[in-house]
Amino acid sequence: MRLPATLAAAALTPLALARDLTSTALRLDAQERAADSTGIGGHDGKFFVNSGDKAFRLNIGGQLQFRYNTTFRDDPGPGPDDDLSVGFHTRRTRLEFTGHIYEKWNFKVVGGFSRSTGLFILEDAILSYKFGNDVTVTWGQFKLPILREESLSSKYQLAADRSVANEAFNQDRSQGVQVHWQGEQVRLFAVISDGIRAVNTAYNAPAEADIALTARAELRLGQAGWKKYDDFTSFRGDDRGALIGAALHWQSAGETNPSAAGSTDTLLYTVDAAWEGGGWNLFAAFIGRLVDAPGGSDLSDFGAVAQGGVFVCDHTELFARWDAVFPDSDQAAHDDFHTVAVGANHYFIPESHTAKLTIDVQWFLDDQASSSSLVSVNEGIGLLADTGDDQVTLRIQMQLLF
Repeated sequence: MRLPATLAAAALTPLALARDLTSTALRLDAQERAADSTGIGGHDGKFFVNSGDKAFRLNIGGQLQFRYNTTFRDDPGPGPDDDLSVGFHTRRTRLEFTGHIYEKWNFKVVGGFSRSTGLFILEDAILSYKFGNDVTVTWGQFKLPILREESLSSKYQLAADRSVANEAFNQDRSQGVQVHWQGEQVRLFAVISDGIRAVNTAYNAPAEADIALTARAELRLGQAGWKKYDDFTSFRGDDRGALIGAALHWQSAGETNPSAAGSTDTLLYTVDAAWEGGGWNLFAAFIGRLVDAPGGSDLSDFGAVAQGGVFVCDHTELFARWDAVFPDSDQAAHDDFHTVAVGANHYFIPESHTAKLTIDVQWFLDDQASSSSLVSVNEGIGLLADTGDDQVTLRIQMQLLF
């Protein structure tokens, strides 16, 4: 009986076969040694370096947003072309470092380069510990869990930037301690902090509140998990779901060093809801703020935003947004301010914000000066000074995440 050629060759070359087996064993051993080494690095959605036992891990990432703006407005300036402003600018350039130590200890440090000076400025500096009962304690500098539009990263907005209403009321970053509990359908946040917009401040800085308390609750409905609500977009393959949230923030300032003639109490509150399905999304929020200033002058200001998007193909999403700011009538410049925006996102990588082109047009229906008690000039979102009529801004933005 004749053996098959391969078996015959193997039988005739036992030494070669032995060498092959030895080579395979050595290769597997080398791979195991590499897996146990202390210098493992790579990319699994993030660039990382970790220890062999994976007890320590450092992720390195960043964000680049480069933008072209064109703004048309009625400006009474002396130049013949003062009604037109055009140009490029780097909206955001950030570096991000995250990771863990022994799994339950987590950290996050984020800094951004100023678009006007190029200086590197600290944004987030966070330490956290995860308990076994779904509770996480966080301390450091971070965004307070109040307005959802502000809490969502600029990486994951629907339009090129956040709304005028958000910019008028947003909490920005503060320094404090947060307790977070997350269950299957409900998650809760409670924070004690230095108050809204107290970023990179010393403990006796005038911008800090004497005490500030924040609470937020969210209810998740449907099949989509919590991770789904890290952005406003719903890709075509995503599960359907809804998120309903409410937040309340109170702070008091002026009684401690540096003290003021009288204390100022601020109450900021919001209710919001999001509905997302396979390829479409909706979001709406109502915002209120009550300021009890010295001398008994109470101010009640309000804001609202509503937006939605839909995919017309796997890579392209159309969206529209309306928002408004309603200052108290006792404010010096108290006219209502409305904005309408329409645009499109093109996702170069399917179901990912990593490489995204956004083109949108904002129509500011009212003049900025008449609402300036709350609506500030903000070139970051494309709103310039205007004492005349409405203004229109075109934004073309390319985003890259790494």
